[in-house]
Amino acid sequence: MKRSLHSALALGVSVLMAASCLSACGGGKDHDHTYEWTTQTPATCILPGRDRGVCSICGNETYRDVAALGHSYGEAVVETPADCVTDGVSYMTCTRCGEPSDPIVVPKLGHNFVYQVVTPATFESTGVEEGKCSRCEETDERVIPMLDKNTPIEYTFRVTRTNGTALTATGMEITVYKADGTVAATGKPTAGTFRAKLLPQTYTVKVSGAPLGYSPAPDGYTVSAGDPNCAIVLTGSPIQGTPPENTRYRVNSLMYDFTLTTLDGSKITLSEVLQTKKGVILNFWATWCTWCIREFPDMQKLWEEYSDDVLLVAIDCDSNENEKMAADFLATFKDASGKSVELTFPAAYNTSLGLFDMFGFSGYPSSVLIDREGVVTRVLGGYQTEAQWRAHFESLAGKKA
Repeated sequence: MKRSLHSALALGVSVLMAASCLSACGGGKDHDHTYEWTTQTPATCILPGRDRGVCSICGNETYRDVAALGHSYGEAVVETPADCVTDGVSYMTCTRCGEPSDPIVVPKLGHNFVYQVVTPATFESTGVEEGKCSRCEETDERVIPMLDKNTPIEYTFRVTRTNGTALTATGMEITVYKADGTVAATGKPTAGTFRAKLLPQTYTVKVSGAPLGYSPAPDGYTVSAGDPNCAIVLTGSPIQGTPPENTRYRVNSLMYDFTLTTLDGSKITLSEVLQTKKGVILNFWATWCTWCIREFPDMQKLWEEYSDDVLLVAIDCDSNENEKMAADFLATFKDASGKSVELTFPAAYNTSLGLFDMFGFSGYPSSVLIDREGVVTRVLGGYQTEAQWRAHFESLAGKKA
């Protein structure tokens, strides 16, 4: 009985203490608890946590639950790529706990057939188009309806460079002429393509407003009803004149003509070189660049194999160096192992042309591939292996050495 009485008294005291913040704590002034919280058990992605709170006025303790954080997934990573006929699989990984997500289905791509006319349709018979999937080599065949003199068909006009890539510059206009010289259709290509519904006839096509440096065929282009797909191929050549101050080159840019003076005093002009060569490689380097030293021997090897078709020029454009420093460095060049290597490809020191900046490079080595019309085909930042250099030379030469 005595013990029960003591327990009851203790419980009463606890209740009074707990209530003191609301009655007499702090000099008799009523107040709400002001808790300062600390983590007792951290929440994880899948488990809730717990915080402990202590009243800064009266020292009362309490606890609160903290909800589980849930997973925070990063970008999806492809585990099995989708192809034309099969779904793929990807997954994401939690950035907090590393737990992978459930598999994510990547829908199959479907075939992307590119068709070519094999047998043109006529006014007496149907034609045949054969298609080849650009992704999986699957083939298809479809019938071209027989032509009706009074029923228009869709003609497609695509403006391209010689290398087959679309010319998407604004300002071009395509005009389609009938056999009697009257205009059948005219319009501006969108993303390099113009379409028009025309009666099935043979037309002459001309383009105006070609981008700077590009020239259309002088006599225009011919398209017939049997194959109503017209390729308007514009021939490019290096642009003459001084490039604007804000010129920035990227893949498929047509370059302005330029002239470099090599370390041996020779002159190299892009437009003149491309009259005899199939392409040009510009390599930007500096004498202090260890990765440049590593790739020079491979460049020399490939240059010896492909110099008949491709011109390689190594340009030191570090403003802290000069022509003599570049020449001395190359004359006594040693590879990464300390072995002397004779470098015979042309080299230059030049900062005035600003080529390095025009490509947006920020470090060495960096390289650019230019095709026989002066079009940039690759912009390469960083060291290239021998295998990569071989692929670059082959892409310009159009063959293996």
